[in-house]
Amino acid sequence: MQSLLGIRRFDEAVDVVVEVQRQLRDLSAWIVMAKAMANDRDWSSSSRGKRPVPPANDEYIGVWVNGGEEDDVLWLLDHSMPCFIIHEVTHEEQERHIYAPSRRFPWLKEFAAETDAKLLLPRDNGYDDIASRPPCMPHTARVIPAVIASLPPPNPNLQKLSSAWEQGWMGRVIGSDSIDIPPDWSQWELPSDYDAPPLDRVSLNPSHVEWIRPPPVASTKGSWDVWVQDLTDDDDRIPCIRKARKKEDVDDVSHPFGPYFDRKKCRELYFDEPVPIPPGYISAQKLFGLPAPRMLYLHEVGHKITRAVASRWMYLSREHG
Repeated sequence: MQSLLGIRRFDEAVDVVVEVQRQLRDLSAWIVMAKAMANDRDWSSSSRGKRPVPPANDEYIGVWVNGGEEDDVLWLLDHSMPCFIIHEVTHEEQERHIYAPSRRFPWLKEFAAETDAKLLLPRDNGYDDIASRPPCMPHTARVIPAVIASLPPPNPNLQKLSSAWEQGWMGRVIGSDSIDIPPDWSQWELPSDYDAPPLDRVSLNPSHVEWIRPPPVASTKGSWDVWVQDLTDDDDRIPCIRKARKKEDVDDVSHPFGPYFDRKKCRELYFDEPVPIPPGYISAQKLFGLPAPRMLYLHEVGHKITRAVASRWMYLSREHG
């Protein structure tokens, strides 16, 4: 709780509060389970007899019981803990005699069954079978080489039943991210909807550079995000402005020029090189600000890097006046 006193950014405060809530939930769960264990020190699967399983308590998150010991699972069920398995065993599974990781659950699907890891098991690895044979065999004996088992064909129905997305999860699944083609930013300078509105240029004299008229001094409203100058991750290494990640440190060494403030889009901008002043802009920067450099703006949406609408104007201070 003391960590909240020194926080000035909303997103950092959210992270700390979530961590506090998680620890409180863990402590609450520990107290509930410890109390149940203290009250049931003599509990056993034989002592429970044939009592029906009580309804699950929806206030508990629940637990996955795949491969669990029978006594442990029965104890959880007796205390109204929601218990889940990955999917119902089908008749096809029983006919195929899928190997199981436990004799207690002979039809429980083994997650390595459709991967190369299955060949590490002695029962499927022909080389292990050869290596484990008696070393002193007669030279006249005919040795029949073992046939290396092939991987079983994947079952799309079982894979679908075991899919987190099929169960309604719309977030990211670690290890299941699809391999996408990296975006091509090489054509970013072509006109697009991500461009900032053009600057207001006024011709005062045909022989002079057009004057860049600053917009009305803007005020700000909303929460701010930090944006830093960087290079794209592809081979082109295009200079860009990207939205900083949560808790990312922005130091004066790597980004010595800034901060500048886009009051319209609530962006706090940091650059690793001086911001160029376009010809024709002569207004006082301290009051009127200056044009934001025309660059590629990137941010992360749904765990993918995509373009963002560029900033048009920025100021030397966050607030006006």
